[in-house]
Amino acid sequence: MSSLSYDQTNALIWTLGGLAIVLTVGRLLIRLKLNKKLHWDDAAHVVALLCMILHSAIYTGGRSLAEAVLAYRAKKTHHVPDLKLYLRLNIVTAVFGFTCYWAVKLSFLLFYRMLFGVSKAFMKAWWGVSAYVLITFWVAIGTSLTQCGGSAFKITDPVACGSKQSEILDSKIFKICFAVNITSDLAIMALPLGMLSRLQIRAVQKLGIAVIFCLTFVIIALEIVRLVQSLKGTGQSWNVVWTNTETSVAVIVSCLPTYNTLFRYRERVNASKASSAYDRLAESKNTNKSQSTKGLSETPSTKSQNDSARDIPLEQYHSYNV
Repeated sequence: MSSLSYDQTNALIWTLGGLAIVLTVGRLLIRLKLNKKLHWDDAAHVVALLCMILHSAIYTGGRSLAEAVLAYRAKKTHHVPDLKLYLRLNIVTAVFGFTCYWAVKLSFLLFYRMLFGVSKAFMKAWWGVSAYVLITFWVAIGTSLTQCGGSAFKITDPVACGSKQSEILDSKIFKICFAVNITSDLAIMALPLGMLSRLQIRAVQKLGIAVIFCLTFVIIALEIVRLVQSLKGTGQSWNVVWTNTETSVAVIVSCLPTYNTLFRYRERVNASKASSAYDRLAESKNTNKSQSTKGLSETPSTKSQNDSARDIPLEQYHSYNV
């Protein structure tokens, strides 16, 4: 797979990032319109968005330094880059990246709690999954801090981080982070699915809700692609692309259930308008029927009956006779 240029990488990163920002603004406006306030899951989502922006900004700004480090390690140049700065930026981006992923997970957890919090059985499962998600977050952060020689104190040591042992450890840590990320996503995704059988709605509606709950599969798919591409050694530029794509898509996916709520809100509004129009029409029918009956009782002649019928507007008369 050919390497992407600096401009191509930046364009892709910030196109997805811009879409995530726009959808987030829309999400917050929809929540304010429908609920008149924001909730804790919105706060978690905003944290995820801020981490995504910082994550992408550091990757964008540090791209030239990363390429210089790779060229130096490949012995393509004798110029020694700032290795300590490079290692510090690596740690910061890793922390922002994991915080973005797990803030999205927290947003989904808080959203599900608002939906199904009345169920005691659900809340027991919710607390269990929440505890597991919290543990996996610290596992991901902790292992990332020990990728250089197995010690957090050597995290900015160029010698320790450039050793063969560090490369082997880095590969193992990557797989550990992949495992905790995927399993926590699956746990969150499975959490609300057990409640669908208890909902008194049509099968089609259940299927639609299940699709919303399974949006996490998109993030899981990207994580798998990133793992495969990393193991193939497709290059630094593609590693940057897949990493930033995953953070942006995670934020985007976190927005989508709110837009589904907007569509259902519009359906309810349209149904309410149709119901109001039907009620007004029914009331008009009853009024016309009363007037017609009254006219018949007062004037029994055929002429009076015809006059009474002509008093009803044409469109109401046809409706009255349906």
